[in-house]
Amino acid sequence: MAALTSGYSNNAPSPPTTTEEKESIPSLAQDAYSLLSEQDAKMMELGDFIAELRDLDLRTAVIDEILGYMVSNNWVQLWIWKGTEETWINIVE
Repeated sequence: MAALTSGYSNNAPSPPTTTEEKESIPSLAQDAYSLLSEQDAKMMELGDFIAELRDLDLRTAVIDEILGYMVSNNWVQLWIWKGTEETWINIVE
């Protein structure tokens, strides 16, 4: 249960996305897709992918919206690598 709340005891959750941020989600999602497509296997460990997006100064709520947009438009899929239990993201082809 601690994993579900880690960070919230020390840091407040990211505020919801603003209207301006919501309007930029499609463009940011295209940038994120390009980042993922540059990888050799067109996949990354999800934590590494999120770290790359954070390097672009994106807030957690915006990253969540980007991931949701990419998944709901069937651009990417998320999956668990058996044995390591790491979550990965890859481009749907």
